[in-house]
Amino acid sequence: MQPTLARMTRKFNDLSTYAPTGSYFLLPFRFHVLTPEKEVLVSEVGDYLLVPRGTVARLVERELSYAEDPDLYADLLAGFFITDAPELPLLDVLATRYRTKKAFLENFTALHIFVVTLRCEHTCHYCQVSRVTADK
Repeated sequence: MQPTLARMTRKFNDLSTYAPTGSYFLLPFRFHVLTPEKEVLVSEVGDYLLVPRGTVARLVERELSYAEDPDLYADLLAGFFITDAPELPLLDVLATRYRTKKAFLENFTALHIFVVTLRCEHTCHYCQVSRVTADK
């Protein structure tokens, strides 16, 4: 016997439900002061954002809001510097971008050269040790 399926309708929430709350969560990023007026923020996936100096301090102290500067807030969200939700909704996208950025490490060189002596009699073109015989 097959259970009957109840008909479900989709109801959209009010527009205020989707508005940014103003409280945000920080994601990992690095920053550097470029000039006395500008600093750069760089996310873990390589996105960067040039912002006025002091933005990082305001960001870390949770003083930025959507109402104050909607363009900056949107740029921070899009660049994975902050998120509105404690669980990142686009975590799969972020993880894929990070894996792609670090993919070169998967096929990293398998050849390693170890110099175990300073008295080597070979003259390899890649070696930094100078040729010295054992009688010196």
